Amino acid sequence: STLYISGGSTSQTYEEQLEVGASNITITVGTSSPYNGTVIIRGQPDKYVGILISSKDYVTIDGQSGGDGQRHTEMTAGCSSCMDNAISITGTSKGAVIKYVYIHDASPLTASSYQGIAFTLTNSTYAVDHEVSYCYITNNVDGIHCGDTAGIKHTKYGGFKIHHNILSCYDDGITSDGGVDIYNNDFSRTGDGSIGHPDGIQIYGSYVRIYNNYFHGFNSISGGNSVVYREPAGGENMRVNEHKPSNFMVDHSLFWEPE
Repeated sequence: STLYISGGSTSQTYEEQLEVGASNITITVGTSSPYNGTVIIRGQPDKYVGILISSKDYVTIDGQSGGDGQRHTEMTAGCSSCMDNAISITGTSKGAVIKYVYIHDASPLTASSYQGIAFTLTNSTYAVDHEVSYCYITNNVDGIHCGDTAGIKHTKYGGFKIHHNILSCYDDGITSDGGVDIYNNDFSRTGDGSIGHPDGIQIYGSYVRIYNNYFHGFNSISGGNSVVYREPAGGENMRVNEHKPSNFMVDHSLFWEPE
């Protein structure tokens, strides 16, 4: 089934949290005037997540209007402490697809662990058919986090597919516990590197493929940061399971710094 949200003739602002209450649903923008403007979800002091998908399967958030290839969905915070994660996927959710969403200024800069899109899943369902594509995340602490709550030993590639996104954040562009394919993304930096420990990609786990990405602007900040940082011990969750990273590939990516 499909749920259409009105974007008004040019835009429509919603100062509420959208909590998805059903599985197997696509949520998108209206397809005809006066409903195909920009849907703006703006966080408020008592609404710390813009869109919440909790223990629901195969939910698609499609920021387009009628498949036009444009971002008609915008998410931001209404005040400096109004939003933690713009989109949060939790519990036993499988098959979440997020595409064509513009996320900016959606987390308090005093925090070091808030994301534009955050997967925090139970280890029994982690990395099953999830996808984030064609999103633009900027002026946020972190971009995308793919993690589980208890730690897991990954045994396959591609449970997460993260591709064709633009990520320009204060801290990390993407963090993941593994089981992820990251490709055709554009990574750059926002700010001077004083928030967190900025990396383009920070990986804690195994079965990771990183390819065809564009990294730029990382030498312009301080702090000894990395374009791709692989946690030597496998990260906190991996250490609990006495699991060391394996099956890790970085290929065909462009690393460029201006003179």
